[in-house]
Amino acid sequence: MQLIAKTIFLLAYFLAMAVNMAADENIDFFEKKIRPVLINHCYKCHSAEAEQKGKLKGKLRLDLREAIRSRGESGLKAVVPGKPDESNLYRAITYLDPELVMPPKTRLDKGVVKDFKRWIEMEAPDPRDGRLAKENAKQINFDEARKFWSFRKPNEPALPAVQQSSWPREDLDLFILAQLEASQLRPASATPKRTLIRRATYDLTGLPPTMEEVSAFLADKSPDAFRKVVDRLLASPHYGEKWGRHWLDVARYADSNGLDENLAYINAFRYRNYVINAFNKDKPYDQFVREQIAGDLLKPSRNEPETIRHARHIATGFLSVGAKMLAEDDGRKMEMDIIDEQLDTLGRAFMGMTLGCARCHDHKFDPIPTRDYYALAGIFKSTHTMDNHKVVAQWHEIEIGTASLRTKQAEVDKVAKEQKQTIERFKNKASKSVIDQARNHAADYLIKALIQSRANNRIEHFIKQEKNRPDFVLIEAETFNRGNGLRSSEGYGEGIGILISSGPTKVEYDVNIAKTDIYTLHMRYAAQQSRPGELIVNDKLINEKSVGNVTGTWYPDSQKWHLEGTFPLNAGNNILKFEWATPTPHIDKLLLMPTKEQLDGEPFKSSHLQATFIKQWMEALKQASKDTISPLQEWSVFLDNPVKPVDKVAIDNIRRRFSETAEGDPLHQLLHKKDGPFKTPNEVEKLFTEAEQERLKQLQKELEKIEKRRPKTPKAMAVREGKVQDLKVHLRGDYMTQGELVPRGYLQVIANKLEPSPPKEESGRAGFANWLTVDNPLTARVMVNRIWLWHFGQGIVRTPDNFGMLGMRPTHPKLLDWLALRFVENDWSIKQMHRIIMNSAAYRMSTQFNEKALAMDPDNNLWWRFNRRRLQAEEVRDSLLVVGDSIEWGMKDQLMKYNPRQYVSQNDHPYFFGSSRSVYLPVIRSGTFDVLQAFDFGDPAVIQGQRSSTVGAAQALFMMNHELVTKASERLAKRADGNPNLLGAAHQLYADTLRREPIEKETLRAVQFVKQALSREKTDPAKAAEIAWQSLARVLISSNEFMYLD
Repeated sequence: MQLIAKTIFLLAYFLAMAVNMAADENIDFFEKKIRPVLINHCYKCHSAEAEQKGKLKGKLRLDLREAIRSRGESGLKAVVPGKPDESNLYRAITYLDPELVMPPKTRLDKGVVKDFKRWIEMEAPDPRDGRLAKENAKQINFDEARKFWSFRKPNEPALPAVQQSSWPREDLDLFILAQLEASQLRPASATPKRTLIRRATYDLTGLPPTMEEVSAFLADKSPDAFRKVVDRLLASPHYGEKWGRHWLDVARYADSNGLDENLAYINAFRYRNYVINAFNKDKPYDQFVREQIAGDLLKPSRNEPETIRHARHIATGFLSVGAKMLAEDDGRKMEMDIIDEQLDTLGRAFMGMTLGCARCHDHKFDPIPTRDYYALAGIFKSTHTMDNHKVVAQWHEIEIGTASLRTKQAEVDKVAKEQKQTIERFKNKASKSVIDQARNHAADYLIKALIQSRANNRIEHFIKQEKNRPDFVLIEAETFNRGNGLRSSEGYGEGIGILISSGPTKVEYDVNIAKTDIYTLHMRYAAQQSRPGELIVNDKLINEKSVGNVTGTWYPDSQKWHLEGTFPLNAGNNILKFEWATPTPHIDKLLLMPTKEQLDGEPFKSSHLQATFIKQWMEALKQASKDTISPLQEWSVFLDNPVKPVDKVAIDNIRRRFSETAEGDPLHQLLHKKDGPFKTPNEVEKLFTEAEQERLKQLQKELEKIEKRRPKTPKAMAVREGKVQDLKVHLRGDYMTQGELVPRGYLQVIANKLEPSPPKEESGRAGFANWLTVDNPLTARVMVNRIWLWHFGQGIVRTPDNFGMLGMRPTHPKLLDWLALRFVENDWSIKQMHRIIMNSAAYRMSTQFNEKALAMDPDNNLWWRFNRRRLQAEEVRDSLLVVGDSIEWGMKDQLMKYNPRQYVSQNDHPYFFGSSRSVYLPVIRSGTFDVLQAFDFGDPAVIQGQRSSTVGAAQALFMMNHELVTKASERLAKRADGNPNLLGAAHQLYADTLRREPIEKETLRAVQFVKQALSREKTDPAKAAEIAWQSLARVLISSNEFMYLD
């Protein structure tokens, strides 16, 4: 009967939960789909504000739940829950009745109308009860809430009395044994020493023990033999690698962002290595917490090394390494989503609280009002995590250089500066030579600039004067007769009309000529970059790089005329064809005229002139036209009258005038002016002699070599203080709908009088870190529960990330409090907690089966035996590397070869197949390494306080076929096969793989297996023996003894 009652209670409980969740989803639908439409389209005429202004229409308000379900002056209910067809509002927005259409000016989209229909069918959920300030939210009784077990301060429990007094080794055993005896159960027998050292070694280092370590422990008969093993393992650098990996699961660590933009977190590894070092150094857990939240704000000690200060800053990477929607178009939403992710992780990691549930409404189960959520959110809104929130957003990183690094950089910088000065001196000398040489031809530069400056004007002049001549053909480029070009008279073609395209283009023009003659083709176009195409006239290629000039921009003000070809045209129809492999320039017009008109320019030899100086002279002429006292004004007549010829007489006069100039002459001053027509061009190096260019390249290569020697300043993902600000409550989690302003602060349910509210000038992170670690009932409990979980496979609280109302209650509440108090009492030492737990009789229990205990306690909540555990993903891979003698020891930096913030592909990466310990393999959120994935590696996008532990076909296939297994078995086989004695080889293989000697039966079976293989292969017995040993090695690697701790 008790079982039936319990079952009914649980069904009712979960049914109530399901109903609450469904209600929340329905309200979310209203907030996202319905309320915004009402606000944007209805409230102007149907709200309290409209009523106050005397503008209420139809005596109907739509801004309250009661009002929207009432009757307006029509006498019909606006909304009848569950019945769209009887709802006057739905009837109005469907426009089915021409006498009733709402909104009156613009019809709603069909999708919006469907949303309203669905909402009414959902019984029209609506939270708007008219009391906008509080929205009928039930008041939380914090005094009552603090009576919940996890919110109570741990009290020192009395050690329980037990009957089997010989069993306990540590005080914690008394709590375990007392509950077992109360249920008339006994703890399982102690596990054999060989199993115990294997368990402990994997527990603390994630690696198998060596044969020597096993033998030494078996031979040590002293009562503290196991204590010495634990101390040795805690002193190993591999301890931090194993337990750091545990914490990285909690910290949702990864080396790429994942989600929409899987960019490389190249510098995230510094946080990973900080965590490993913190565990190896047994950093007090309270300090570990404070550094990850506010390491940048903690005061340094006197004479503190820079590396220690950097480590504290690196620790704040905890707040930064989470997954982010970096391409979110709405920057404010992105920012609040990042803050929400931080709060969710902080809450579950350190307090076992699901804070994220209070973003949209008061927490449904835990005493966390929305005000508290936004009080905490204000702290992280005041924290600089991201450098921007644009698409694609950038996370913040800091430089972590040291004094010795800066000294090395300064040494290189000094040499580089000297080299740059050498280069600058050389360039100045060579540039002066170029300019002096150009200045010798100053008159010719003016002449060429005059000719080119008026070329467009000459053509425009002749078009106006001779437009009616039958042998002049002017074509608007966009009026092509055939082709795939585009026509545009807006934007780039505004006011003129142009030919434009977005890809490879072909166009043809039909040109009717009065009589056969030789014609020149001028084309007017704008181009910011060169886009040459082929000009084909009557099927003959005339110019393979026509219209290839750059004019400045793509816009009309850059349109210029250019000569594109000279060719014969026949009387009658001719076909001009253009082909581009790229988009076209922006072409305005084509002009065909007989060559005798010579509009392509005036006869002047200019091969000795440089284009860059011609351009500068043209600019000088342009400026002179606006300056009445410019010495170039005396030649303005040629610009004002584009048909006045620049003939031999004019050229001789210009040259004579320049030859007569002397110091004090305005023209002489212009020629030597720093910003005049002979100013140093931007790309003056291109005008150097070949020898000078070669010398410059050599000097620049030497500079590159010097600069490559400069050590880079390392960076780390971290946060810093931002603009301090409080947040308003976001109603239903929407930042666009805001409620009351909430001062920054902490959870009210944790009554901690030792930590005041955040100061006005600070974000509050430092205070929050202290609030977590000083007199907080959750922090120590949560961590000791994690430590217990990572040793026993299950926590005392089976929901390690949820200590709230929906979390499971502790199986041994007094033991949990006792452990939490010992944790704090021992200065938050995690290593000391290992000693307390591992030296207990509970830890030394075997996995021995007990039918009676299983019937009474199938989930082993009473800890009547040790839980059997499979190796975790990293332990599987690392063990294969160890038994294959191919592991590469030592801490690693970032193994990925991507650049910072570069997109990371999901393909296989070479470092997955290296020999580093698995903790150093990059964690790519979009594509977890197959080994890790097969053996239940957690989702790195969210906190993983406890990994799943599954058994599946993929794991068996992995152990049979994966390259890691193949390589390990090959190495094992070679070592075994190297022993000339088959018995010795069998012993070698078992020792290398399972870390024990085989029993006689196993030895004989192994030898028999190899002999059978040899008997079947006569041609290559050596190869047959090696394959046989490989097969046997695979069998041992795939065995339960290899894959399980017990």
